[in-house]
Amino acid sequence: MKNIIQSTNQHQNIPVLPLPSQGIKKRKKLKKYKVPKIQRIYEAAHTFFTLKQEYSSTNKLTQQQSLRLQQAFDKLYNLVNSLEVEDIGIEKPSDDEKHEFSFTTIYESDLFVIWLFIIPKNCELPLHNHPKLTVLSKFLYGKCRMQNMDIECTV
Repeated sequence: MKNIIQSTNQHQNIPVLPLPSQGIKKRKKLKKYKVPKIQRIYEAAHTFFTLKQEYSSTNKLTQQQSLRLQQAFDKLYNLVNSLEVEDIGIEKPSDDEKHEFSFTTIYESDLFVIWLFIIPKNCELPLHNHPKLTVLSKFLYGKCRMQNMDIECTV
């Protein structure tokens, strides 16, 4: 399976400032390289889930650990929440186009997965659970009615 995400320090087209030398009086301004939002989501997810895994063996988090974990989650949540169709590179289909349910893997590792789902109009997904998983969802277009439930264990 091919990952389409690379970590930022592996980009080939990041401009490098020229080294100072005697003959150069002023440097040209270089355009700032803007990291794509999906890349920033990957990096924020990696940070959050790495911390979560690191702290999972701790019975009780320190105040500093709890704050770091919350800040990492907030950053990831805000990035996912601000995601737009254009950030993924897909076009919103017209109302008369027919689609089947499908998904594609954007990134997958032992820590987390980033999936893109294409859910057609009037599609219903069966009730299902995500035990021990942290799930963040963002609808890029269309309407959806979603129900979340917590099952109480009465043992």
